Amino acid sequence: MAVECSIKNNKLFIYGEATTKAKINYTEIAKEILKDIGYTNKFKIIKEISKQSPT
Repeated sequence: MAVECSIKNNKLFIYGEATTKAKINYTEIAKEILKDIGYTNKFKIIKEISKQSPT
């Protein structure tokens, strides 16, 4: 699992690589964390996650 995120202006980027059988709702997790840390503005969430390289 190598997934990171960053914020620029009104965009939240979630990107990286992951290999798992788990069903992860990255968008909902990000929204909950933003709320927990006090952000009240809306972000456009851009998600780019691919399968992790085997090597």
